[in-house]
Amino acid sequence: MTAIALYPLLALLLATPAAAAPTLLLAIDASPSMAGEVATPPAGVGWWRSLLLHAYGLDPAPPVAGDKLGIVRGALERYVAHLPETTVVGVRVFGQQRWQGCEDSQLLLPPATIERARLAAVLARLQPSAAGRTPLAHALREAVRDLLTLEPGGAPHIILITDATDRCTDALPEGGLLTGETGVSATIDVITLGLTREAAAPLAVATVGTGGHLYPANDATTLEIALRRCMPLTPQQQIAAALRLHPGGWPMAVAAVVILLFAVVAWVLVRSER
Repeated sequence: MTAIALYPLLALLLATPAAAAPTLLLAIDASPSMAGEVATPPAGVGWWRSLLLHAYGLDPAPPVAGDKLGIVRGALERYVAHLPETTVVGVRVFGQQRWQGCEDSQLLLPPATIERARLAAVLARLQPSAAGRTPLAHALREAVRDLLTLEPGGAPHIILITDATDRCTDALPEGGLLTGETGVSATIDVITLGLTREAAAPLAVATVGTGGHLYPANDATTLEIALRRCMPLTPQQQIAAALRLHPGGWPMAVAAVVILLFAVVAWVLVRSER
C-alpha cells in the first residue's frame, strides 16, 4: 500500500468516533421471597452444561449461599469482576422496605464509571427483606428514569433480576413503550430465578420493543450464563450468545449441528462426483 493510499485510511480512522462506554443498570429483587431457596431443578444433561461453561468461558460456579439473593450476589460478583474499566454501572434494588409497599425501590448506586470496591460493597450489603412486596412495574419505571442522568448516545442496558412472587397489582409495562415515553433508548433484559418457563413468560412483556430477552435461571451457573447472554463481555461470549446457546436449548443445538454435518457431507459428495 502506497503512502498516498494510507492518508485516506488514517483520516478515516481518526474521524471514526470512539465507541461509547457500555452502560449497565442492575435492578435487583430483594423482597422476602428472595430469602427462599431455589427448588432443585430436574436432572439435566451434564455434558451439555460443561459445553456451555466452555462456550461462555466460565469456570464452574463455587458453592454460594442457598437463598436466592445469595445466588444472585455470587453470580453478579463474578460477572462485574470482568466488566471493562470504562463500564458505567448502577444498582437499583426493590422490595426491601415494607412500609413503602408497591413504591418500594431505591437507587443504591447511581450510574457512574465503575468503582469496583464501591460496587462490591453495595452487592455485599444486599439482603432480602423480612416483609414487603415485589413492585416490578414501579422498579422498572424508576430504572429507566435513572438513565436520564446519562449523556445522550451509547447503548444503556437494564437487567432486571427477580423471582417475581408476591407481585403488586400494577401491570408490568411493555419495555418499548416505557423507553419511548421517557426518551431513553435502552435494552431491557429480564432474568428470573427459580421459575418455570411458563411462570416466567408473562415477564417477557418488559423486553418487548427493546431488543432484550427473558432468561429463566434456576441456579448459580444458569444465572451466570444468563448474565453473559444479556451482555457478553468477550468475543467468545458474543459468539455463544449469537448462537443462542443456553441450558434449555441443547436439543435444538444438537439438531442444528447434525444438520450442518449432513450438509457438509452432502456438499463433499457432490463435489467428488464432478
